Amino acid sequence: MHSLTGIGVSPGVVVGPIYKIEKVVINQPVTASPREIYAALTAVAEDLDYRALNAELEIAREVLQAQAMIAQDPALVEAIGARFPDDIQYPDVRSGVTDAFSGFRRALESLGGYFAERVSDLDEICERTLAYLAGIDAPTIVLSTPSIVIAEDLTPADTAALDLNFA
Repeated sequence: MHSLTGIGVSPGVVVGPIYKIEKVVINQPVTASPREIYAALTAVAEDLDYRALNAELEIAREVLQAQAMIAQDPALVEAIGARFPDDIQYPDVRSGVTDAFSGFRRALESLGGYFAERVSDLDEICERTLAYLAGIDAPTIVLSTPSIVIAEDLTPADTAALDLNFA
């Protein structure tokens, strides 16, 4: 028998299957051109918009829509363009994409409060963009019975994808 501790996000007690959502770690180089990076940001934004339309909770819809807007922010596109100025295939874009997001990350952290809480949204968009470029699909869990979902950090997109009647 295993014992797990953490922060519960649903009321009540449940006995059921355990689903673990693991963070995708990309250890191999990610080759891409600036156009492919912009296309990945667009795909991530479209996916977040789709998840927002299907989210049960209003707050989840709002967060996902905000994330979709962040992914298409002209300033972010400009920051990426500054790091990848040539229309070529770059051998590894991971650090450049991460650096582009980190400037926005520092700005939000410096504002504090609600804005500092949105830093995790930037991290999620960055991770989803790199995963898209690497050809890695975001894991999806479909719940059909009362279940226990565990994650180191359950992102808004992960939460919105869950049927909260079973989580």
